[in-house]
Amino acid sequence: MPWVYWSMESADISPGWKAAKSTAVQSRTPMRRARSREEVSASVVDHLK
Repeated sequence: MPWVYWSMESADISPGWKAAKSTAVQSRTPMRRARSREEVSASVVDHLK
């Protein structure tokens, strides 16, 4: 789903997005499992703690 990565890149909400992208790619976690940006942000914050 290239559009997900593109939207993440264009949004550039926080440095955590690139980390989340690389983590998702490495773990091969389907991005569609994230139902909302808030959910993704929460998981990213959790991961960075």
